[in-house]
Amino acid sequence: FAAAPEVTPAPLPVAAGSVPPSNIALDEYQRAAVAWRKGEALVAAAAGSGKTTVLVERVAALVADGVLPERILTLVYNRAAGDSLKARLRARLSDEVGGRVAAFTFHGWAYSTLRAWYPGAPHLRSDRIVGLEDGPSAPALAGRAMKASGLRGEEWKVYVSASEQIREALVDLKAATAVDEVAELRCAGGSLRVAEELLTFARAYQEQKDADKAIDFADMLYLVARAIIEENPRARALQGSYAHVQIDEGQDINPARLAIADWLGKGADSLVVVGDLRQSVYGFTGARPDLFKGRLDRGATLLTLPINYRSTGAVVDAGNKIADGRDWNLGGACKPAATAPAGEKVRAWKTETSQSEAAQVAGEIKARVDGGLPIADA
Repeated sequence: FAAAPEVTPAPLPVAAGSVPPSNIALDEYQRAAVAWRKGEALVAAAAGSGKTTVLVERVAALVADGVLPERILTLVYNRAAGDSLKARLRARLSDEVGGRVAAFTFHGWAYSTLRAWYPGAPHLRSDRIVGLEDGPSAPALAGRAMKASGLRGEEWKVYVSASEQIREALVDLKAATAVDEVAELRCAGGSLRVAEELLTFARAYQEQKDADKAIDFADMLYLVARAIIEENPRARALQGSYAHVQIDEGQDINPARLAIADWLGKGADSLVVVGDLRQSVYGFTGARPDLFKGRLDRGATLLTLPINYRSTGAVVDAGNKIADGRDWNLGGACKPAATAPAGEKVRAWKTETSQSEAAQVAGEIKARVDGGLPIADA
C-alpha cells in the first residue's frame, strides 16, 4: 500500500439546546450507564434490557453535553445492528446530527480506516473485496487454494470460515507457533491434524487473495489490528480520534476486535463495552467470551442492566434458575419489568443435537395446535 495524506474539514459544533429531551423513561440502571463519562465500564445487559436504547440515549446525552458527534464512536457486531442503530440515532437527534455520529460495524470501521490510511490502494476497491457482489469469488479462490495445497473435498465453506477465524485471531500464518495457535482455536474440532490442514489452506488462500490483489473482511480487521499491535505511526494517530467509544455485543469479541477496542479506548475519555455472557452464541466463529469478562481484571467497572422488558415473569424466573451459580452469569439475576405479565409456567427439556431440538420444538407446537391453542403462545 502507498499512503497519501488526507485533509478533512473540522466538524461544526452542534447548536446548544438542539438535542430534544428524551421521551423514554429510563430505569436507574439505564441512567447509570447513560451517565458514564470517565474510564471503562463493562455493562452486563440482560436480554430485553434496552441496551440499544442506552447506547442511543448515551450518544444523545454526550452531544447535549457539547461533544462533537464525530467524536463518539459506536462499534456493533453486524450490519443489521448497525443499520438499526443509525436509524435510531437519526430519529433521536435529527437526520443531520445523527448522521454525523460515528456508528459502524467493526469491519466497516476497519475498511474506512484502511481507505483513509491508503487512499487509492487497489486492494480496497469494491471489485477487489471478497464477498461483495462485484468482488472476487470466494468459491473460486477457495478452489484454487485447495488445489494448490493438495486438499480434497467439497467443504470449501468450512475452510474459508476457519481461515477467517484464524485471521481475526491474529495468527501469524508464517510463525513457527501457528499450528499450535490454530489448534487452540478449536476450528472444526481442534485436533493437531485438523489444525495443520486448516493452516495449510489458510496459507494457500491468503496467497490466492494476494495474487488477485483481493481482500476479505477478516483481512480488514487483521491489518488494522496488526498496525495497532506494532504501534504503526498511523495506528498511533488513531488514539484520541474519539472522545467516547462504545462497543456492542462485547461477549462476542475476538482478538482483532479486542485490539481495536483497547487501542481506541486508551485515547478516549470513556470506553463502554456492552454485552451479556448469557447470550454468547458465536464461539464457533472465533468469539471469545472470556475476553469480555476479563476486562474486569483490567480495571473496568461493572454496571448492569438487569431488567428484562421483553419476557414474562415466568420466563425470567426460569432463566435465573438455569443461570444461578454459573461463572457466565456475570450480571447476576435478571428482573422482570414491573408491568410484565406472570406468564405461562415454563417447561424445560434437554436434547443432544440441533435436529432433536427441532423435532422437540415442532412436536410441542403440533401438540398445542392439536389442543386448540394458538401458535403464538407456543
